[in-house]
Amino acid sequence: MEETKESIRKRILAMRRRIPALMLTQKSGIIEKRLMQTAEWKMAKSIYTYISLPGEVETNTLVTAAWEEGKTVAAPRVEGDDLVFCQIRSFDDLKEGYFHVMEPQGIPIEEDAKALIVMPGVAFDVKKHRIGYGRGFYDRWLAAHPGHPTAALSFDFALEESVPSESTDMVPDMLITDRGIIR
Repeated sequence: MEETKESIRKRILAMRRRIPALMLTQKSGIIEKRLMQTAEWKMAKSIYTYISLPGEVETNTLVTAAWEEGKTVAAPRVEGDDLVFCQIRSFDDLKEGYFHVMEPQGIPIEEDAKALIVMPGVAFDVKKHRIGYGRGFYDRWLAAHPGHPTAALSFDFALEESVPSESTDMVPDMLITDRGIIR
């Protein structure tokens, strides 16, 4: 019987909790470095990125590097059923919000149509299908704001041969893991 999104999500989240934090940090560093070496990163004037939770691919190094490179950085905030991206100029611009995620408190940013969108996920497959946390925030935002280059970040252990997907699921342009990049 094929696994459901929920059963895959539970299995991968349990796996994340068993892996030492230091190992996840080391793997995150490899993934962040890979992203920063892509043409999409180098060409982007703006980076719209999630702020990582414990157990996720970390994004603090990405955010800091983007600031150092003079890029505009925006992070998502949940408003009802939607995401809005707000510029952050320091980590002090963040406060705990929805689902204990650190969120920006400012006003939504004027959209940069060429901003690189950095997406989280719980599990992915080799065709870049994504299982998130089940609320569809990124899928709805990307459907409403098409044309952005997108990169999803994942640990290699969260990569499955195949995951269930629906027509509303948005597939990133590239999936970056500690083992490589899938385009």
